[in-house]
Amino acid sequence: LTTSDTLPGDEALAGTPYRMLAGVSWYGPSDFEKTELFNHDNRADFRDRFGPRILGSNSSEANKLELYREMSPVNFLRADSPPLLMIQGDKDTTIPVKHAHHMKQKADAIKAPVEVMIIRNAGHNWRKVDADIDPSRDAIVDRTVQFFLDHLPN
Repeated sequence: LTTSDTLPGDEALAGTPYRMLAGVSWYGPSDFEKTELFNHDNRADFRDRFGPRILGSNSSEANKLELYREMSPVNFLRADSPPLLMIQGDKDTTIPVKHAHHMKQKADAIKAPVEVMIIRNAGHNWRKVDADIDPSRDAIVDRTVQFFLDHLPN
């Protein structure tokens, strides 16, 4: 959801213009600043486990909020954003389904094109939890490909 100047990529391609047509997030986070979104079971003693990963060893605690905001896709969502499909497992304890619902709520408030697909019985990486995932991995892949095809220019 960011612009090309904020995500330059490979130096050899730095001068190459591009425009995002659509995006699909498989079990991705939406907002690091709202650490409660990571608390899958609403535990009182929940602690932020992503902070150390985002801050790294060379950042101070003072930079935490700035880095959280920079890493949070929800902060780059606009009414004219490319369409986004968020696919989340309902039993994911790493990136809980709360992230998809949060992104969709923010998208609806500004009329941004975000769709959500919830996979039942799925943990992170579409890991089976308690029963077979539904829809299947093949259906997830098919929906992902179709989403991109649906948003190709005519």
